Amino acid sequence: MEEFFVVRIGRFFFAIPPEYVRRALPVIPHINVPLLKPHFGGIVLYNKRFIAKLFLDSVLDIDIHRQAVTAVSTDSTVIFEVSGITFCATVNEVLPVISVEKNQLLPIDEACSIQEHSFPKREYLMGYFEYRQKHVYILNMPRILQEHFSAHH
Repeated sequence: MEEFFVVRIGRFFFAIPPEYVRRALPVIPHINVPLLKPHFGGIVLYNKRFIAKLFLDSVLDIDIHRQAVTAVSTDSTVIFEVSGITFCATVNEVLPVISVEKNQLLPIDEACSIQEHSFPKREYLMGYFEYRQKHVYILNMPRILQEHFSAHH
């Protein structure tokens, strides 16, 4: 069995290995910072220090309409830590941790055969599994970190 932390961004569901997830919190407002690299939304004060906010929808190239925050918003800010770097992202919903049998983890190519018009960027997906008739895509957090936080960009 493998456990995954599952979030919803727009109409897509993503699974993240729990070792990369520090905690999920109510949305923390971010501070805009000019001239940030693409896909960064600003900085957030967490645990008395500033961490970068990554727009995962933008990284994954999925169009979502950012609605104005309402009282019924299920949005959360998720704090990630990958290779010692802490950063965060806002997601539309946090689901309970899901346990998946190893044989239910499928290669991403099989999901792509049912090609949706806007499919999350494949290079950041490690595979998928089905949960309640939905595809849940497994995020490659080290790859996302490497592409967006490494110094050579």
